[in-house]
Amino acid sequence: MLPADLDAVCLFGADKNLVDSFRIEQCAEKEGVRLTTVLDLDGISEHLSKTGIKNSISKTPTHYLCNEAYWYLLERYRGKAVLIHIPTMKNYCNMSGKMTFPEHE
Repeated sequence: MLPADLDAVCLFGADKNLVDSFRIEQCAEKEGVRLTTVLDLDGISEHLSKTGIKNSISKTPTHYLCNEAYWYLLERYRGKAVLIHIPTMKNYCNMSGKMTFPEHE
């Protein structure tokens, strides 16, 4: 139900295995078809790092609901989407004290 003319879409999913970092997903796979984001994941990673959020870029699709939603977003928006897995609320609260918010450049 998202409008077709968006510049990009950011999807967040919770991963109970993440404790003190975020995981940026590069691709999604459905029925053997792999779709990859065209967005600047290194830039996203750098911005997260500047705020004190450890993160990694994953090149391996997950096999859960998030992967399915991400695949459809990548298809609909011709790769202009990104899925970022974040810790659950419990694990996020443990890391939130370590985050910083530098002034905008």
